[in-house]
Amino acid sequence: MSEETKRELYTKIKHTQEDGIDTVIITAGDGWVTYTAKEPIIVDMTPFESAVSSLWSGYFHATDHIGELGAYPFSVTSNVPGAVEEFVTELEAGEDVGNDGDS
Repeated sequence: MSEETKRELYTKIKHTQEDGIDTVIITAGDGWVTYTAKEPIIVDMTPFESAVSSLWSGYFHATDHIGELGAYPFSVTSNVPGAVEEFVTELEAGEDVGNDGDS
């Protein structure tokens, strides 16, 4: 494969929030969708907080299943403005706000 056609492989954690539902889809580096979760927005949180929590859930699921997904870097996206930035800020600060201890 030439340098021009090489592509970087990532484990993708994609979050969307529509019609009161948080959806997280995890796609392995090889392109296979390996996990999909759909849950109502958490009632005691704002939609933004629920989005960040969903990103944490996806992150913990991906790290727990790294053997199945492959050791690829993560790509994290969300259609909720600022959710990815908040998630990254918390991750870099060493917080695990979204971890309920059951992961």
